[in-house]
Amino acid sequence: GYDIRLGAPSEGDLVGVWGKSPTSPRGEAVAARRDAPVLRIEDAFLRSVRTGRDGDLPLGLCIDDMGCHFDPDTPSRLEPLLTAHPLDDTALLDRARTGMERMARLHLSKYNAFDPDTAPPRPGYVLVIDQTAGDASVTASKANRNTFREMLFVAREEHPDARIIIKTHPETSAGHRDGHFRAEDCDDRTELFDT
Repeated sequence: GYDIRLGAPSEGDLVGVWGKSPTSPRGEAVAARRDAPVLRIEDAFLRSVRTGRDGDLPLGLCIDDMGCHFDPDTPSRLEPLLTAHPLDDTALLDRARTGMERMARLHLSKYNAFDPDTAPPRPGYVLVIDQTAGDASVTASKANRNTFREMLFVAREEHPDARIIIKTHPETSAGHRDGHFRAEDCDDRTELFDT
C-alpha cells in the first residue's frame, strides 16, 4: 500500500529504512532534517528457505512505524500489542494457536533449508544459540562476543553435568559470516552443532 519513491520526502511522506542496518542512519538523518517519520522494514520472522546470502528473498516483511522488534531502546508495534492488548478475542487467539500448531507440525523456523529426517543430538543437553557477528539485533542490544561467552559460562555454571550444544547460525554454517562462538570455546562437554 505504499507508493515507494527515491528522493527527499515531501509533506506527509515517510522515510523507509531497512531495520537497523548500517545504511539506516542515513535515512534517519534525512527523516530528522525533513521532520518525516521513519518506517522500518525488516525480514519477517519466518524469513525464507535459505538465507538471503544464498539468494532467497524474504517470504514476508515486518513493516513498523515505531521501531524494530529486536531493538530494546525503542518500542515496536509488537510491544504494545503484547503488553497492553487484553488478548481476550477468541477468534484472534484461536488463529494464533492454529498458526503455532502449523509451524510446529511443518517444522518451520526462520530459515528452513534442513532435512527433517536429520537426527537431532542425543537427548540430555543444554542448547546455546549463536548469532552472526555484527548482526543488527546483536549491535542494537549492545551485545558482542563477550556477551555470548558469558551466556556459555552461565549455561555451564547452571548445568555443571550437562552436555552443551552450541547451535551455529545458518549463515555461519554456510561460510557467509562469522559467529560469536569458535572451536576454542568448546571443551570436553561442549560442542558446535552446525548441521
